[in-house]
Amino acid sequence: MTEETERSTPADKPRGKLPPSRAGKKPVTAYVSRDIYKQLRLLGIELEKSNQQMVSEAVEDYLKRHLAE
Repeated sequence: MTEETERSTPADKPRGKLPPSRAGKKPVTAYVSRDIYKQLRLLGIELEKSNQQMVSEAVEDYLKRHLAE
């Protein structure tokens, strides 16, 4: 095994062609309570936004708030 092979992880290995909307992006997973999940889904329906859009927006806002300190 080479040093590069030893450092690779399953997430680094290509699994097939990704949609263009995922190019250059990394997945982030979070586990939330059923209540929070339901609230998020209902808000998404109301705002006509996907979970992906809302979570990305929330993470960006969080980083701006905490990195500005």
